[in-house]
Amino acid sequence: MPVSKIVPDLHQKYIANTALNALVQNVSVFLCNLTYKVTKEAGLQGYHKVYISTRVLKHSYNKRPAFEYDLIINEIHKIVKYPDKIYKNKESKRGDYCFVKTVKNERCL
Repeated sequence: MPVSKIVPDLHQKYIANTALNALVQNVSVFLCNLTYKVTKEAGLQGYHKVYISTRVLKHSYNKRPAFEYDLIINEIHKIVKYPDKIYKNKESKRGDYCFVKTVKNERCL
């Protein structure tokens, strides 16, 4: 399956048309390997695999406007693999890093 279809297919199968804050089956899939430049900029050791889960998608589905969510799920591979900026996330947050990329004149986090 092409990388560009993995996350939209995951959304369609597990997230689409679910109620606000509904529980969804927790499924993780491989998204990409981080590039050498990204691992170096983030201060990570070597190459790292990135996975995405339905839990992450559901959280975004509940919290973001539809146009923003649709843009993110269709472009997430590019956002993570080739970010414009990388930020260390707040200590209280689950993720360690925030990847930011401008896609179609929208800044995606």
